[in-house]
Order: sequence, then C-alpha cells, then structure tokens
Amino acid sequence: MMTERRSDFVLKSGYMVKRSQNKKRFTPVNYKTRWFELTRFYLSYYDIGNLEMKPPLAGEAQSTRTDSVGAVNKPD
Repeated sequence: MMTERRSDFVLKSGYMVKRSQNKKRFTPVNYKTRWFELTRFYLSYYDIGNLEMKPPLAGEAQSTRTDSVGAVNKPD
C-alpha cells in the first residue's frame, strides 16, 4: 500500500489495532485501526481516516533487522 519513500521490501502488511499512549492522566483508553507495514528495518503505521487519499505516516519504530516473519498459533 505505502512505502514509496524507502526502497525497503515490505515483509508483511495489514490492518492492526493500536492502543493510544494515554499521555494525560485522566484520558480514557482508546484504540484505533491503523495500516501497518513491516520491512527489514522499520515498523511503520499509517492513519487511515480517509481511504481516498494517501494516508499520512502516523508513526515508525526502527528495528535492528528483521530476517523472517511467521505465523504464531494461539495457546489453548
């Protein structure tokens, strides 16, 4: 979907739900759906408020290096 600003290959992408940081003491917890992309060096997420326009980058976390991505089974 995104990743036009870097030539990183997207290993995994999709929608996830992100919890707010609650920077203020009496703010209720809220959750927002974001579009996430995982590359070898970054986990980036985008605000998907208006799907007709290109979503702006909402945040990014740098990782040391991602070599593989796999599914994890839920414990019983």
